[in-house]
Amino acid sequence: MVEKEDQKVSHYELLYIIPVKYTVEELPAVNDKVKSILAEYGCQITYEEEMGKKKLAYPIKGVYHGFYFIVEFNMDTDKLIRLNRALQLMPEILRHLVVTKKEKTKEEITKERSRREQTEAEEEQRLKAKIKAVAPATTVSVSLDKPEEVKVKEDKKERGKVSIEDLDKKLDELIDESIL
Repeated sequence: MVEKEDQKVSHYELLYIIPVKYTVEELPAVNDKVKSILAEYGCQITYEEEMGKKKLAYPIKGVYHGFYFIVEFNMDTDKLIRLNRALQLMPEILRHLVVTKKEKTKEEITKERSRREQTEAEEEQRLKAKIKAVAPATTVSVSLDKPEEVKVKEDKKERGKVSIEDLDKKLDELIDESIL
């Protein structure tokens, strides 16, 4: 926390989710609206990241997927409650969370990102191995970056066709098992 002329300035992280009812073309307008609210409350943005479209852990207001965004900023602590309320009143934001955070250097952020990517790659390999063990006659190619792209190839023995819906259901079951 930094003292500046009777003001306490802290570093915060804002995570917010925009529902998929907004198209990719509409996202910049919503992001600009969030940034204008942050600017209105005197926030100095230090870092931004678009995390992409992800499945929610549980449905919120009937929505199962959303676009995730992270913004780090410095702000006077006295204005935090009003900023939080302004973000709650935005109909474009499905959920948001503001937390106090230790400010990181660019090197720390890069290391963290590479560690996260490595963990995701290992998880993808583990899921592929588990799927292969469950259905050894079927080869499944799954991409975590583009989950809608699932390639299924049958071996020489015809074991029947597998629908994408069945694969999605099985993947959801496997992921739920790995979380528990």
